Amino acid sequence: MINDQEITLNIPAMSCQHCVQTITKTLAGLPGTQNVQVDLATKTVRLTTDTEAVPRSGIESALADAGYPVAKRPGISKGKALPLI
Repeated sequence: MINDQEITLNIPAMSCQHCVQTITKTLAGLPGTQNVQVDLATKTVRLTTDTEAVPRSGIESALADAGYPVAKRPGISKGKALPLI
């Protein structure tokens, strides 16, 4: 599809094979989502999705509803810029 995008997410609450299965099932059930790869060792999920069918916020919301909130990306802040040390 034209709007396909590869997304990588960090899921710190993932700790076992049951978590992997739940995350995989949750993401596979979303429209436009394909190629879901869950890596327990690094606590990351890589997937390809049609961002028009389900935006990133929808993916993050589905994971949070399943009990696996996505960690915010480092370096992104809505407040003041942090000083460089």
